[in-house]
Amino acid sequence: MQWVFNGISVGLVVFLLNQFVPWSRIIPWSKPPKTNTISIGGNVTAEKQANIGSGTIDNYGPSLERYDKLAAELGVTQAALKYFFKTMKQQYVPPEKLDHTLREMAVRYKVLQEKLAQTDSDDSEVNVLMAKAKQGLDLGDFAMAEKLLYQAGNLTLTEAKRHQGIAAKQYLSAAAARAAAGNLKMTLLAYAAAADYYRQAAELVPSGLELVKADYLNQQGTALYRAGKYTEAEASQRASLDIRERLLRPDDPNIAESQNNLAVLYREEGKYDKSEPLFQRALEIREKVLGPDRPDTAATLNNLAELYQAQGKYGQAEPLYHRSLRVMETTRGDRPETAATLNNLAELYQAQGKYGQAEPLLQRALKIRAEVLGPDHPDTANSLNNLAALYQAQGKYAQAEPLYQRALQIREKVLGPEHPGTAASLNNLAGLHYAQGKYGQAEPLYQRALKIREKGLGPEHPDTAATLNNLALLYWAQGKYDQAEFLYRRALPIVEKALGSDHPDTAATLNNLAALYWAQGKYDLAGPLFQRVLKIREKVLGSDHPDTAMARNNLAELYYANGEYDRAEPLYLQALQIKEKALGPEHPSLAMTLNNLAELYRAQGKYDRAKPLYQRAFQIRVKVQGPDHPDTATTLNNLAELYQDQGKYDQAEPLYQRALQIGEKVLGPDHPDTAKTLNNLANLYLAQGKNDKAEPLFQRALKIREKILGPSHPDTARTINNLAELYLAQSKYKQAELLFNQALKIVEQVLGPEHPLTSKVRKNLAKLQASRSKATKAQPN
Repeated sequence: MQWVFNGISVGLVVFLLNQFVPWSRIIPWSKPPKTNTISIGGNVTAEKQANIGSGTIDNYGPSLERYDKLAAELGVTQAALKYFFKTMKQQYVPPEKLDHTLREMAVRYKVLQEKLAQTDSDDSEVNVLMAKAKQGLDLGDFAMAEKLLYQAGNLTLTEAKRHQGIAAKQYLSAAAARAAAGNLKMTLLAYAAAADYYRQAAELVPSGLELVKADYLNQQGTALYRAGKYTEAEASQRASLDIRERLLRPDDPNIAESQNNLAVLYREEGKYDKSEPLFQRALEIREKVLGPDRPDTAATLNNLAELYQAQGKYGQAEPLYHRSLRVMETTRGDRPETAATLNNLAELYQAQGKYGQAEPLLQRALKIRAEVLGPDHPDTANSLNNLAALYQAQGKYAQAEPLYQRALQIREKVLGPEHPGTAASLNNLAGLHYAQGKYGQAEPLYQRALKIREKGLGPEHPDTAATLNNLALLYWAQGKYDQAEFLYRRALPIVEKALGSDHPDTAATLNNLAALYWAQGKYDLAGPLFQRVLKIREKVLGSDHPDTAMARNNLAELYYANGEYDRAEPLYLQALQIKEKALGPEHPSLAMTLNNLAELYRAQGKYDRAKPLYQRAFQIRVKVQGPDHPDTATTLNNLAELYQDQGKYDQAEPLYQRALQIGEKVLGPDHPDTAKTLNNLANLYLAQGKNDKAEPLFQRALKIREKILGPSHPDTARTINNLAELYLAQSKYKQAELLFNQALKIVEQVLGPEHPLTSKVRKNLAKLQASRSKATKAQPN
């Protein structure tokens, strides 16, 4: 069972040439599969949190003086303990699972030892093999133990075939030997191999002992789930549950176990309609038989809450998280398990935009982990990461960065420079640099994270796909569209293969590829993908889920960009309705769609309908995200644009100035968003004929864009075009023509000859030629 801390949505900024940038024309980015990474679009997701473990592990190998104490506490030999640490490092156990994994390994190890010690076969040779296998475990020689267990199973099978009269008992003993080998492989985190042993064990169980077979099938399903083989795991768990429901009383805890396990699988596969009734039945049994205040009951409460959260049913998730937290506080106190529950509740609040409620929970979780586990424990690094993610969502980049840096330092020190946990920190820090416009600092971090994941997790792991996606987003921001598309197309089949073609995370990757086409003006390619995304989300998540609302918003953006305003408006309105219901009236995501609908009305000249939407979006962002958040600056910018369209220049200018002040303060003087505001303010001065004020702003915006985005980026071309417009207004035809041609060359090469921006530059160039011709004719002979 996993405790998951997810992420926050960020948006893509879109610019229209020779207009004031509506820089909340947002295509939002959904997160990829549950990974401890930056999610699509630079969204930070925190790490999965284990719900058990007392947190004594500091790293992959405690100091020698601690081995005695830790071995005694766990009840294992020092040789076995050293092998456990070696195995966890080889298997790339995530940092947040170290303590839980070690304890799980120790429990399996002790259970296996006990079973081997209790072996009493009619065959003395089998007993000898089992005794030697136990000795191998004590010495930490697990390879020898596995070999002896296999030999014991084969010997028992041989005897069973030879003596048909006592075959049932011997087949059962052979099954137990295979299951013991499976337990050994589970202890060593070799899940696929363990699953095969459990399969053999189940097949060897004689008829009439179906409950024993159900136990082995359940173990097989668990091993397959750990190995990421969800389809095979589902079949095993389903078979186990069928047996238990047929032979046990309806409220047996074993039935609850199978129901919970199968429900987790369905949830991971995105089969929410199948998952919910199983969680509810498992919870009912555990509350009735075990009691409402037991950790197992709390675990199912948490699992059901996670399901509701994934479905966007935040009102149903919250009380379950609270109940789970009360049980953990009562039974565990200020322990790491309680910190994990605090983390989950904080994530729920963060998803709802309730940052003020999330922060104290994350602070408390960090305090517990630092005090109980130590300042350099991987779980402490997780809390640092999660708190940094919250600050990043609020635009508090200066507060987020040192926390990300500290988390990275801990992981590099404790886990090593090539561990996937280290890759997660590299990815998250890169995402922050991306948000800050520090693309040169972000790229090598993403590249390093990708290299680690490809090596440690494999080229087809969903975490690898997530980093491919993030690197693609960076290339997109830099205008490197071919490189971005290549990475998106590489990520998509990975996600489809791992999770299926109709999984929400597959929809997220499709959305990103569609948005890339949208940015390039390839609407014929983007449209079918956006439609498919909406279809998947409606089918899997339901029509009232926030992600479904985002899909409607994105499709509306496509229609808006294509000038199909009548098709865009109802989708925006539906998205607003869904978000208000699911997220509440003061969520930042709601403000984003309010802004987008206002942009639509402004484009249609419906200023009286646009203005209150901008104002409401501004009020939400100031209240929830703060007066100095970049998104607040976005709304100021767009409202200023509205005033400019109405000729209310005196009202527009202070809003642009305020947006510029926020951008320079929070993002820095060389951030691309700062360049956007400079461009907009310069256009205002151009419209007023204040060319002496406009030119230095255009020049500064151009310098930023050439430095950060590169000389061939479409945004660079936009500013070049706008500066040319200024020179045209000043009748500086040679300078203007040079710049128009430069801009045209860029956009034709990067965006193609049919893109709206390309058409705009061509028209401007034609306008220049007409103005020059007219001026020439007006000159006296």
